[in-house]
Amino acid sequence: MKTENTTLHAVKALACFSIVTLHFLLPGEFGDFYQIVARFAVPFFMMLSGYFSFHISREKVKSRLKQMLLLTAGSFLFYGAVHVINLTAREGLAEKLAELKATDFIDFFLFNSPKELIGSAGTPTWYLLAISYIYLLYLLFYKHFHHLSTFGVSLLLLAAAFCIEFSTDNEFYYRNFLFLGFPFFIAGMQFARYRERILSYQLSAVQKWGLGLGIAGMILLEYRFIGTEYDLYPSTLFLSSAIFLYAIRNSRNINIPILNNIAKKYATMIYIIHPFIIFLFRLLMPRNTVYSFGVFIIFLLSYLMSIGCQKIVKPMVYNAVAAR
Repeated sequence: MKTENTTLHAVKALACFSIVTLHFLLPGEFGDFYQIVARFAVPFFMMLSGYFSFHISREKVKSRLKQMLLLTAGSFLFYGAVHVINLTAREGLAEKLAELKATDFIDFFLFNSPKELIGSAGTPTWYLLAISYIYLLYLLFYKHFHHLSTFGVSLLLLAAAFCIEFSTDNEFYYRNFLFLGFPFFIAGMQFARYRERILSYQLSAVQKWGLGLGIAGMILLEYRFIGTEYDLYPSTLFLSSAIFLYAIRNSRNINIPILNNIAKKYATMIYIIHPFIIFLFRLLMPRNTVYSFGVFIIFLLSYLMSIGCQKIVKPMVYNAVAAR
């Protein structure tokens, strides 16, 4: 009987919370510092998708692609509506429509950058389109996908991503399916391929401490000398990989029911909903001490709203579709 990896669930829940902290900071200097640590979250989610996509059938790939496209379309429609309502309330809709350019649509489809079309609140949904593109590539090149999904290809794309990020101010050139998605998706598939070797390899206490202290030192140096404005750091690659490998090797070390629940049922919905909660929170909440710790309130509200969507909205949609 296959054992459930509850440690992976716990890390997924932590990654979900970390995504929220990237868009609404934790208070104080620690909040600034955690921005670098939290960058592990998107690569981790990409790795997770790749890990569970290793050697799946073409029909399974097609099913996942369909699910992601539906989530993407629904998210874009929702945030597009929020953007239109917000612009209308501020009497800026006509001006925004006049400013739209063909390059905005090119940026959307080529670089997975939705900001100009659906507003800044919907920017995090680039991930949904990016992962949809990756599943589409998987489906189109299913028989030969293993030639693309190697560590060599992953490292080449990551090297290109670092070069682009540190040489341009336009994040959408690297924050897309090709540079911030595909390399980590590949890494996840490779971790699945070599899972038995990973489990059998014995790390000494010195190696474990050396790895942990090395990554911690790298993060501190990046915080001190690079700053927090980037999406991808050298430590991001090592931290996300180390956390993922730890979860593979220690599948039952962490087993907390609420974290299992978040990871298995609501993580994707929290990711989709939390920008909207942040938008409302900033709009309605007075700037006070409670506001400074708003990230916890935002995460909780996103979790509760995700439960509502799963238990109420989702069945209503299914019933409406079935009635036709």
